[in-house]
Parts: sequence; structure tokens; C-alpha cells
Amino acid sequence: MSGTKDGNPAVGRIATWPSIAWTATTPANTLLRYQAAASQSPYGPFNYVGPDGSAGTFFTTSGASLTQFNGNRYLKYKAYLSTTVTTASPIINDVTVCYADAVNAAPTFTAAAAIGTITNAADTITAPVSASCTATAGTMRFQVSDGSLSSTATCRSTCRPTRRRR
Repeated sequence: MSGTKDGNPAVGRIATWPSIAWTATTPANTLLRYQAAASQSPYGPFNYVGPDGSAGTFFTTSGASLTQFNGNRYLKYKAYLSTTVTTASPIINDVTVCYADAVNAAPTFTAAAAIGTITNAADTITAPVSASCTATAGTMRFQVSDGSLSSTATCRSTCRPTRRRR
């Protein structure tokens, strides 16, 4: 079981969990699987599940998506190692869980809400316009529908590898 990973988003933002990746050696007759769990509290509850959100499934492919845990500040994972022979065992070299600090909700400014001035960093527009903000891995893009403003800002993104050896 891993220690608790803290996405630690800034105020008004959320932690997103893009993926879990690992490098390992899995000799013949051995198996390595993972489950993950997330919570808003570092003390849980943490309910370990696989990619379909159920306790009976496991992440079996490195680089698997953890987006089902987006919005939760804390994440943990468990590795399940098994073998059918006494002479071999899986060996975990490292596990990497990435998280990104993303906009809490994609705000949409409608014409009614945008009458007046909208400011994004150094850019200012006036007039009734429609704008939206979306977050993707590493960047945030602000686009006004009439094309008068387009800018980008950097989102905090962090990958933290953990070393485990068996």
C-alpha cells in the first residue's frame, strides 16, 4: 500500500489524477495488479477499486487512467503481487502517480453575465460576449467566443515516482 498522495490544489481549484504508471519485472507465472482509492480527507475512507470503480477489478496496464478519482484531494494505491510458483515473484521497480491542479469548474460567462469588463491576466475585454475556460494537462486556455481574447496560463502539474522493491 502506498502512502497518502496529496494533490494539494490551490483555493478554487481541484486535484486531478491523470494516470498511474509503473515499471516492473513479471516473470512467467506471476501477476502484478493495482487498485486505487481517493478521499477528501487524509484519513479516508479509502475504498480501493479498479478501473470500473468496483472492488473486484484491477489496473493491469501501466499508464492506466485514474480520472475517476478527479476532485479528490488524496489518493492511495495498492499493489497486488501473486505467483503460482515458488521460484519467481513480480518485482516492482517504481510507481508513478501524476496529479494536476485544475480549475474547479469550467466557468462559462454568458452574454448577460459578461456585460461590463472581464479581465484575465493582462487582457481586458468589454461588451456582451461568451467565454469559457477549460483545463487540460498542464495548461489552462481562456477563449472568448468572438475571438477578441485568447490566452493561456500554466496549471501546476506534478508527477511523483515512488520506489518499491520486493
